[in-house]
Amino acid sequence: MVAKFYIYLSSAKNNNMACLDGTGPNGVSECSKFLERCTDPLWSDVMRKTCPRSCGFCSTESSSDSLGSSDQDFYSQEEKKGNQLNLSASPFISIDEVPFINGWTVKRLRDYNASTGSFPPVEEYLPADYIENLLDLFRDGVSFLMTENSLDQFGREMLGKPDNNRFVIPRAYMDLVLLTANGNISVIESELGIPAGHWRGHQMVRIDVPEPQKLNLRMATGNENGANQLWIPGGLLPNGIPEAIIDNVPEGMYTETRLQFPSVFGTQYEYGYSKECRLPQHIGRFQTQQLAEQKKLYVVSWTVVVTLP
Repeated sequence: MVAKFYIYLSSAKNNNMACLDGTGPNGVSECSKFLERCTDPLWSDVMRKTCPRSCGFCSTESSSDSLGSSDQDFYSQEEKKGNQLNLSASPFISIDEVPFINGWTVKRLRDYNASTGSFPPVEEYLPADYIENLLDLFRDGVSFLMTENSLDQFGREMLGKPDNNRFVIPRAYMDLVLLTANGNISVIESELGIPAGHWRGHQMVRIDVPEPQKLNLRMATGNENGANQLWIPGGLLPNGIPEAIIDNVPEGMYTETRLQFPSVFGTQYEYGYSKECRLPQHIGRFQTQQLAEQKKLYVVSWTVVVTLP
């Protein structure tokens, strides 16, 4: 089963019609597909900086005649939500922005762990609204990577650890990591908080879980079997990607995709060509290539800019 992933097509004739107008693959309106992504936390903020406002930028009205009528209200709400979450405009979160409570800090938590051998419950050092809003980022599905050898050795009936905890990230972030890593396993290890070299030389498999809420989606405590020396409190991987845990995943509740490097996704996904999109110089931490040197530019729905041969 192939994950749903869009790269938005443009049949643009001028800058005002770039990125989102016209008709996309299989006759699907790009504007319609864009509006489906309006509530996506990774999508809405960066797109307003990326492409001309030819589709109204996530109007709250359903009618195409009113596209753009409430853009400012929409973004004001999004910015207010971002402030409440204490998240930056980037889809990546800095540990410095995590609103620790009760006098806790990362250093104090690590000192506590060093002296007691465990971390305290997350509710003791994180506010309830932060936990709720962070977990909301996982609502559209989660992903994790495994070696094919592990699957073959331990079986596919139940994926997880003996303590019934499985570390995951939002599915959209996994799309982003794999695309920008461009097959570099060292980059993938770094982004996912895996010790350097741990996956080198292994055939990797991507696991997608579409309904993590059915598997007790929750914040990690750091006391799980899968927590390594790179784990930090706050629901973040070292480079700012949100993480959580779910119960072990039974067969039938996940899809498995064998990754092919260096072209991780190849032609599994719909894609289109746009030559007139206004592109940001970087998105999150991921630097785009020198745009002036590129012949083909592709805009990906999860706010990544990539080039395809």
